[in-house]
Amino acid sequence: MLDRFQRLADALFTHLEPDERLLLGLHGERSDFVRYNRGGVRQVGNVESATLELRLVVDGRHATHDLLLGHDDLARATTALKSLRALLPSVPQDPHLHLPTERVDSERRESGDLDAHAISASFLEGVRGLDAVGLLTCGPVFHAFADSTGQRNLFERSSFHLDWSIFEGGRATKLGAAGLAWDPALLDAQMARFHANRELLAAPEIPLEPGTWRAYLAPAAVSALLGVLSYSGFGKRAWERGYGCLARALDGEPLSPLLTIDERTHDGLGAPFDALGFTRPDSVRLFEGGRPVEPLVSARSAREFDVPGNGASDWEHPQSLYVHGGDLPEDEVLEALGDGLWVSDLHYLNFSDHGAGSVTGLTRFACFRVEGGRIMGPIPVMRFDDSAFSLLGTSLERLTDTPRLHPETRSYDGRSSRSVRCPGALVGGLRLTL
Repeated sequence: MLDRFQRLADALFTHLEPDERLLLGLHGERSDFVRYNRGGVRQVGNVESATLELRLVVDGRHATHDLLLGHDDLARATTALKSLRALLPSVPQDPHLHLPTERVDSERRESGDLDAHAISASFLEGVRGLDAVGLLTCGPVFHAFADSTGQRNLFERSSFHLDWSIFEGGRATKLGAAGLAWDPALLDAQMARFHANRELLAAPEIPLEPGTWRAYLAPAAVSALLGVLSYSGFGKRAWERGYGCLARALDGEPLSPLLTIDERTHDGLGAPFDALGFTRPDSVRLFEGGRPVEPLVSARSAREFDVPGNGASDWEHPQSLYVHGGDLPEDEVLEALGDGLWVSDLHYLNFSDHGAGSVTGLTRFACFRVEGGRIMGPIPVMRFDDSAFSLLGTSLERLTDTPRLHPETRSYDGRSSRSVRCPGALVGGLRLTL
């Protein structure tokens, strides 16, 4: 796919006029999908697709056209180029347009060793006899960039994501496994936890009163919380204009000193360059010891605020968020929690007070009441409403020692390359409202 992209770029650039600059971007995948139902394979398939973005630039004006590659690609791309050429005279100049002036080529191909058949066989053995449902996605994702000035950037990285759930006795439990390479030990550990949760869910449900509860947020729950905060919490534009959900941290109210957060491109699934060809550093320190350090800076923000960029997307959302682990071993969480709640996951999250960093949502899947370091039984679905400055600030007591990878599962227009790698969090208070 990357070689095909390069040949198309070479041919398309010959159609440019002297004053035109054309930037080409590619996002593609070659994915195996296996869907499971009733503990068996229900559907298998393979998707190979790629989308080409053409961005034509003339005298500070620019316009884009997306093209799904398939057949007669050069003819269709040439037609798209002509359409952009006709459109540009009616487009105003963009004062924040910022394009690379130095050529930085790169190529990284990490195809990995992922066998959907082997992964599927291991999973089916673990859920034998159960009415389990799930989805396996694995294979490489491709990103590429070509500039008519000569720059080329090529990227390929393979990954897998397997998640599954089971509904028994009116309650559900769900777990997953993900990584850049297949590790049977990871699935074995998750499967052991899955079966332990099933047994615990068989106990009678323990009623729970609204209020503030000591709680352990498992990595999946922390990932869900960070996913909401990522919309406006880490970008330069939000920091400068004061509308970010973590703006209070810029005004002198830090998060917990235990919290250090990076945008760690080399450890995630996304490309090390943006849609305009700017290189992304391997790591950007966003927060250290709970205090903001450096925001994600897109090319537009770099021009608008006259600062160096760091390859962030136009939206300045993290692509490969990484939260450093702490000192709490995962097998000692129950003892450290003592009395409180084990929250496996959260869903339906949204802001209840954006400016205060307050988020509301529901507990999900296997959530338990814990007393004396022992799980007593499942709790009903509860709504929480709490602030990031509490959950990740004053109430945060400890973080587990192993950050876990949580890929974004969205695939409406292709597999997402966004991910969060984070530990679990022990908090002194989680505010449940009903």
